[in-house]
Amino acid sequence: MKPTLHPSENRLSHWLKSRHVLISFLFLLVGLLGTLSESKGQSLYGAYGSTFSKYDIATKTWTTLASRSVSALTTLNGEVYGISGAATQNFAKYNPATNSWTELDDFPGVAMTVLNGEIYAASSTNFAKYNSTTDSWTVLTNDSFDALTVLNGEIYGGGILKNFAKYNATANAWSSSGLTNRSLNTMAVVNGQIHAANTTGNTFFKYLPASGIWTDFSARSISTLAVVNGVMYGGSVAASSFASFDLVTSAWDVSEGDQTVWALTGVEACSAPPVFSVSATAATCTGSAANSNAGLTVSAGSGGSSYGYSLGSTYTGPAFASATSFTGTGFSIAGLPNPTVNQPYTVRIYCNATTYTDKVVMLTPARCQSADLRLSVGPTPQTGSSGELRTYTVTLTNAGPDPATNVTVRVPMPTIATLQAAQAAMGSYNQTSNLWTVPSLTNGGSTTLTFTVKVN
Repeated sequence: MKPTLHPSENRLSHWLKSRHVLISFLFLLVGLLGTLSESKGQSLYGAYGSTFSKYDIATKTWTTLASRSVSALTTLNGEVYGISGAATQNFAKYNPATNSWTELDDFPGVAMTVLNGEIYAASSTNFAKYNSTTDSWTVLTNDSFDALTVLNGEIYGGGILKNFAKYNATANAWSSSGLTNRSLNTMAVVNGQIHAANTTGNTFFKYLPASGIWTDFSARSISTLAVVNGVMYGGSVAASSFASFDLVTSAWDVSEGDQTVWALTGVEACSAPPVFSVSATAATCTGSAANSNAGLTVSAGSGGSSYGYSLGSTYTGPAFASATSFTGTGFSIAGLPNPTVNQPYTVRIYCNATTYTDKVVMLTPARCQSADLRLSVGPTPQTGSSGELRTYTVTLTNAGPDPATNVTVRVPMPTIATLQAAQAAMGSYNQTSNLWTVPSLTNGGSTTLTFTVKVN
């Protein structure tokens, strides 16, 4: 179902009408066409006007592709999506095999980002989420932003004349509480920090979430930012503005292939299926009850970006679009129930929608034994004369319901007698420590320790 929206506006008229400011067309063209699109990958796509191109990072050259007018680009499942503020045919997906665009459900947006396998977009009046399965948009809030990005699993939004805010998916609401406002028109995340720019003042800066402080870099006109393989690229509608940013020296490398862009996105290319190891850890026991804390551990991984898992030796878990993202070489899956029999799990690590690796691991059940152990001594100890020998028998009985293993019983000798001999029917008795050790005792079984003492 298509959302009910404000009549569509293209990006230039949106700035002119909604801000009610008098500003020259040249200023708008150079300064206010910023947008966001970011993705870690090996290919970079850019757009300006109706020109849509692909950037070869190795050769630093651009190749013109099928034309499309877009305000923003993003990547989902290795595919590029473009959006614009046009009245119709404003949202589409690019097919590199046919070098063509496929029209999708309309939404006149100016910014996009991806979180947990779903596209989110902002228009001049609404914030919405796209369902790629049903090809439909759902309006979430009546908020608008010029830029969107994702940091630590949360969506941030900002704009030239808008508050810097964070989206709470549970409450379905935006909040600026605890955030430091900054006027911006594009954002991208690299090294756990939001980098942003404002073409109005030719400013480029980063946000430190821990301190809530914005830190400025050298002035530069930037309309769009994207992150590819940990490298940040930026560009604008100004000539010779496309460049890569060195995070160490905080300098821009302008030797990149010159291109005029107002939208960028990266696409992850997989050279090989992911590689990883997986192991299972059984649940622990509290008394006779098993806890639901079994787990799987993935380690030594490479080439993957997201994962899923399922019961059984054939993968039936989430597809790439709904898989859980991860960084680094491994992760843990905790809180699994204790199985009653050996339970196979299949873990899948995705590089993209069509390149992945499945591995099966066996989770063994935790055996939480409960045994009611009882002791008795016979005959009843009595006072004896000095030098008299007396023999006693300690009986250990297992009242079940489970077998008992590695049982240790302390059998101290009375101070008025001296041990002469001790004989364990099962296990052994240590006369120094007074410990009787029984390796195992079945449900309903019993065993004895017989000892003779001499009255002092």
